[in-house]
Amino acid sequence: MNIFKILLTCGALVFSNIVAEIQILINPVNLPENKLPGTELSRAYDKDVAGKPNAYHFLNKTKDFVIDANSGVITATKIFNYETDPTRFLLIVDTGGVMRHVLTINIIDVPEPPDCTADPLFSSGSATFEIAEDYPLFQSIYKVTVTDEDIAHGDRLTFSIETELSGPERGAHTFGVDPVNGVVSLRGEDALDFDAGYHTFQLSVRATDSAGLFCQGTIIINIRNINDETPQFEPFPMDSINVTEKKPIGDFVARVKATDRDQDSSIMYSFKTHQEMFALDPSTGIITVLQSLNLDNPSNSRIYLLEIEARDDGNNTNSYMFTVFVENVDDPISCDPNFSTGAGVSVSVDENIPPSAFIYAILSRDPDLGQEVEFLILNSSTNTTAYFALDSHSGVISKTLEPLLDYETDPKFFQLVIAVRNRDSLSLESCVGTITINIQNVNDEIPVLIYKPDAPININENLPVGTKLAKFTATDRDIEDAIHYEFIGTQKVFVINEDLGDVTVAYPLDYEDETTPKSWVLYVRVYDNERTHSTTGTLTVILHDVNDNPPQCSQEIYVIELPENIPVDTPLVSLSCTDRDGTIPNNNITYHLIKDTFSNKTFTLTNNELKIGPMHLDYDNPIFSGMDFKYILFIRVSDEGIPVLSRMIKLLNSLDREAVSQYKIAVRITDVANDALPDPLRQRSATAQVTIHVLNVNDEPPVCTPPHLEIRIYATFRGPFTRLNCLDKDSPQDHLSYSIIGGNSNNQFTLWREGAESPFLATGQNFQYDLFQGIQDVVTFQLLIEVTDELGENAATQLTATTTVIIHVLPWTTTQPTSSRKTVPTSMTTSVLRKISYYWRPDSWFPAALTITGALLGMCLYAVAWCLFKDVLACSRLFPHCHRQNQPSPAVKEAAQGPRYENSLSAGTKLNTRPNLLPGNDKPSVV
Repeated sequence: MNIFKILLTCGALVFSNIVAEIQILINPVNLPENKLPGTELSRAYDKDVAGKPNAYHFLNKTKDFVIDANSGVITATKIFNYETDPTRFLLIVDTGGVMRHVLTINIIDVPEPPDCTADPLFSSGSATFEIAEDYPLFQSIYKVTVTDEDIAHGDRLTFSIETELSGPERGAHTFGVDPVNGVVSLRGEDALDFDAGYHTFQLSVRATDSAGLFCQGTIIINIRNINDETPQFEPFPMDSINVTEKKPIGDFVARVKATDRDQDSSIMYSFKTHQEMFALDPSTGIITVLQSLNLDNPSNSRIYLLEIEARDDGNNTNSYMFTVFVENVDDPISCDPNFSTGAGVSVSVDENIPPSAFIYAILSRDPDLGQEVEFLILNSSTNTTAYFALDSHSGVISKTLEPLLDYETDPKFFQLVIAVRNRDSLSLESCVGTITINIQNVNDEIPVLIYKPDAPININENLPVGTKLAKFTATDRDIEDAIHYEFIGTQKVFVINEDLGDVTVAYPLDYEDETTPKSWVLYVRVYDNERTHSTTGTLTVILHDVNDNPPQCSQEIYVIELPENIPVDTPLVSLSCTDRDGTIPNNNITYHLIKDTFSNKTFTLTNNELKIGPMHLDYDNPIFSGMDFKYILFIRVSDEGIPVLSRMIKLLNSLDREAVSQYKIAVRITDVANDALPDPLRQRSATAQVTIHVLNVNDEPPVCTPPHLEIRIYATFRGPFTRLNCLDKDSPQDHLSYSIIGGNSNNQFTLWREGAESPFLATGQNFQYDLFQGIQDVVTFQLLIEVTDELGENAATQLTATTTVIIHVLPWTTTQPTSSRKTVPTSMTTSVLRKISYYWRPDSWFPAALTITGALLGMCLYAVAWCLFKDVLACSRLFPHCHRQNQPSPAVKEAAQGPRYENSLSAGTKLNTRPNLLPGNDKPSVV
């Protein structure tokens, strides 16, 4: 061909100037291997033969390609395979002339999907395998065979399980496939268990090449059951059976039955120990009488313990032991007279009785040979059969598995009416009795502290004994179980009320007492009756000092005689005073000299030391002579504590905290006895502001607005539907308690409260929609709600009020009734609370008479004082004389003068020149 090409080329060179060249539209042609035959690949054209028939043909013969002789169109005759066919073709196009042309066609490789048909059972989904349920992990079950022509050119396959279906039980993930070699095996994510329902698995396995092309098939793996389960016995009630002593030999006693989860596994039965009285069929498990059970034979027993072994085909065994009771049949059938007469038998069980626990066995005897007694429940109280079960064979009453009993919410007793009759004659009742099961409360709840002080309590040392400091509040869900409080350890300073939880002061507190601690951590135990359950809480109390001790001096009165010429700054007295208060500033002592005008500069007090100065003593001073030649000095010794101790305040009328909660009083303190000479006009005074806080006393009952409330709701409504609006002038909202005390039949409604706000009235859990289905008239409820203040305080001081809420429950359907009915009238109940306060108020004439009497008394006292002090010089301004002005005689002057007191008398003695206004004093007098 190469030679031909060269010659053709040379020929073309020789004759190029004579003939036209053949033109190829596409050359070379790249043909994908999966191209369909008949597709135009290229076209040849020679203008010299254009339009002539049979002009185009291939010079070299080929069956894979054809050229249309008329049009020159070149097509393939088949689909090529890159992996098996030649990948390049050279075709010589000839038109009958000298010139020829070579067409090159290249076969192009196209990625092909893997082929799963190598195993037709796999590709068709009918490849089926069987393995035992104990097949080992990772051992090959099946290897997926897939072909791919692209593998020769570097293509790689990856195997995966697309779906895994199990049956009849769904959802297992047990198998896996090796992604490289396609081996399917157990992976162990979920174990094979034929007895759990995993009998068949259907796996869809996919092989994917590097280009993402894939093929897939399905395999079915059946699991073969193996005997790996232990037989399980179906126990008799109470693990016992009853037979009569007259049972004939060979007669049926009972049948033990064991089941094996392994399919098609047979079970064989045998006695574990040798039995002389009973026989056992190894195949059926039927127990028959082997020897007479007659109780008249002293060697025969009334009770036999039988232990039976069950063995399956896989040699798996299990045993079961039960009791055979032999009954005497000589007496007629009868029941326990306590059961069948009167009110029957009453038994008591604790609320925490465990499931399946024995409660009571009804005693009965069968009079007929070969007949058995049957126990049936004829009647029972509500929900009795949900809590208790009766074994129809043994007459044993036991607790069901669920629900559990709760004394706080369930009925307090249950009743069963039971008939005992012959099993073979169901229409003949032998005896009927009643079993009453009383539920006993068990102390199984732990007290819960719902309130305890969180922060430390600060108290002053002068709190009276009995003062309440804090309150612990706890609850216990156990009905009739009281809660008690106590301190852990010995505590003499404080006491806690055993029933109320109030912590009060039990011993006088004195901060200055060295034996008194300054803080306490009180541990409180809350316990129930019989101290079965308890919980604890703590309370920290910190004691603070108050200024309750005035300063005390070692000497109250000092009498000192001094010479007139004593030097200035000479110490006279050093006061020794102390204050028992334990903290500063309550025990800081200050000294203050109360001075008058005369002694102001004569004495000085520095700290606690009294000295002479800054002026000297002057014995000859006439004012000093009027003071009887002595100084009376007052030194006020005080501490710096707050408040200052005082006396002057009494209650004159009744108080109303709700009207006025605070009074501010201005108090004036007047110095009336500290002057050397009494002088009311020169008395000194000071004022102080006293604030009186009126403490609250519960004297205002709650008030609800409005007192009567009427509401309509639909029978399908659930939840809160109105809020109660009640207030108390002297109690906050969170100290008000609410309760429904009337009209709430079947507890249809409840009070729903969130936080400290007033509660909502809401439908309760017993507000059953079914009760109102089909009603045509409005159902009316009239609730009486009681509101109590002082929540948690002394019940004797609590006040209550009531409000009435009328609720009309509207029908749940809009269908109109066919007949009219008369609406039942609703009555309202009103509760009125009255509290009368008594106080004394004088009549209108009393203040006038008291004022006149006071004025007369004042005039009388003034007259008496005038008689006593009219001749005293210092009081002359208050009590003047009423006589004429006369000059004293010289004799009087001389008599009044003396040699030593001359200066003082001349300066300080005056005549009374005013006439005396009282009768009998008509002569002048000398002062």
